[in-house]
Amino acid sequence: MQDITIVPLTKDRIREVTELDSQLFPLDNWSEACFPINEEQPLTYLALHTVSGKQKVIGYCTFVAIIEGELHRIGTAPGYQRKGVAQQLLNEMFIVGQKNGIEKWFLEVRASNRAAIRFYEKNGFKPVGRRKNYYKSETGREDALVMSKE
Repeated sequence: MQDITIVPLTKDRIREVTELDSQLFPLDNWSEACFPINEEQPLTYLALHTVSGKQKVIGYCTFVAIIEGELHRIGTAPGYQRKGVAQQLLNEMFIVGQKNGIEKWFLEVRASNRAAIRFYEKNGFKPVGRRKNYYKSETGREDALVMSKE
């Protein structure tokens, strides 16, 4: 997808990110405090789409890259899903990780989210465990699949 720029999260964009997060994850959305803003070593990146000269947040990715990497959250606005936005964000995460000497990555994903699991497998992640009742669901709780990439 053209006209997409990947940039670190800044304070002026945090509200857009939390609104998108609430839309994507209504049962366990994050507050502004959950998204780290660190100008010296950014750990949250945004995908911005430019339309008619105005930029709009269409995706985000937040992670930790210290000793080992851990993807905490990745999301793409509904109208932009399956168009390569999440891939661009994940690629940026891997670049940051490489600069920090990260050789191993972890993540959790809903066990029922087959599309996300396929996406992560395509990017070299493999299942390594399961966390019982990790996520809230409309019917109670749901397991998380723990995945790793070396």
